[in-house]
Amino acid sequence: MSKDASTTDSPAPSNAATESAGGRPHWLTTALVAVAALLLGAGAGLAIGHHRSDDTGHEHTVASPTAVGFSQDMIVHHQQAVEMTRIVIENGSDPKVRDLAVGMLSDQGKEIGQMTGWLQAWGAPLQNPGAPMSWMNHGDDHCADGHVDEHCPAAKDDEHAHHGAPEAEADGHDHSGHADHGAMPSMAAPTGDQPVMAGMATDAEMARLRGLQGRAADTYFLQLMLRHHQGGHHMMGMVIDPDSGAPEYVRALAEQMNRAQVDEESTMKQLLAQLGAKPLG
Repeated sequence: MSKDASTTDSPAPSNAATESAGGRPHWLTTALVAVAALLLGAGAGLAIGHHRSDDTGHEHTVASPTAVGFSQDMIVHHQQAVEMTRIVIENGSDPKVRDLAVGMLSDQGKEIGQMTGWLQAWGAPLQNPGAPMSWMNHGDDHCADGHVDEHCPAAKDDEHAHHGAPEAEADGHDHSGHADHGAMPSMAAPTGDQPVMAGMATDAEMARLRGLQGRAADTYFLQLMLRHHQGGHHMMGMVIDPDSGAPEYVRALAEQMNRAQVDEESTMKQLLAQLGAKPLG
């Protein structure tokens, strides 16, 4: 074999591979993966919604308030996580952190697509018309009228009246019996220094993350994302509960999210330890 032929058969290995492992081309690839996952997820969500309608009748095209509220709020929760992953993929330097972020970007992009598809199939608004996480105060409160987008406020008021809730709530404690279902007070309207929902980063924290580079970006991303994951478990746990009234396929996704995020939290703690940093207090 000639020297020329040998050169042709064995191209120079490093430039494309180095760029793919170290920065921009890898980021562009992951962005395309996330877009594809989002579209596939939306298609899967619509297919589930139409399948349920065709097989079980029109009454089942309206989901429970828990399923709708969870999907609306978890989309918002996931959207911030997706933004954080994109920032660290572009600005961080640790390959392990980048690989973790790539997986999160793909998985959460797909889940956003699934939940968006469900909301469209249910005929529900994509955005929660009430306060964030307000649906968690109605966990198994099955609304007789089926208007899931309004979260059944009248039913809630009536139930509280029967349980003597005004006195129970006056001292800041819930004595109504809803604690068994993971109910929690609705969060106040967010401002720049308040998170939109439990675990989410504030505007100031997101601005700080965008301004960091290298090891500092990796560390702060892990700290923010660990807290972000932990804040989402309350919503997932309520939906997983068979008494939540959520359809089985919604409960299955919530359980899948919960397992995946527990695993990712363990990885993030290990990476933080390797970087000599601790979780946020």
